[in-house]
Amino acid sequence: MSSESSHSVAGGWLGAYYYESRTRTPVRFEATFARLTGEQGSGERFGGSILDDEGGSGSAVVSHGVQQENFVRFVKVPNPPAPGLFPANYVGTLSEDGRVITGHWKITLGESRRGRAREIVGTWEARRLWHASDDETSREAGAESELTPAK
Repeated sequence: MSSESSHSVAGGWLGAYYYESRTRTPVRFEATFARLTGEQGSGERFGGSILDDEGGSGSAVVSHGVQQENFVRFVKVPNPPAPGLFPANYVGTLSEDGRVITGHWKITLGESRRGRAREIVGTWEARRLWHASDDETSREAGAESELTPAK
């Protein structure tokens, strides 16, 4: 197994997301990702939760999370749902040492009058706070788990 594929995203992360327009202030967040058991496909499935600092969308659930070696993708779904809040699609790359994820995000708001999708886009980064233990698995996103401090 290569060093890029030997690190799981399961664990705790502290990060920020930035809007492409630069007119909005970056929003800090804390995320917890947990491996999901069940059907096996291409890549490791994960779920979790995200809590944005002030200026963000608040609390969110991580769904459709997949890690394939160092590539990560997931959907951040506001929880509870509220008018004006939309799911955000995140993609990113896990660093070789498994301590940093950087990438892009996109929110599709729907079609404009001209039939084109209206989108809000930006970048994001996160640094690992802690690792999930190697034998830990979860049946649902956001499940309670034992923590192992990052080394």
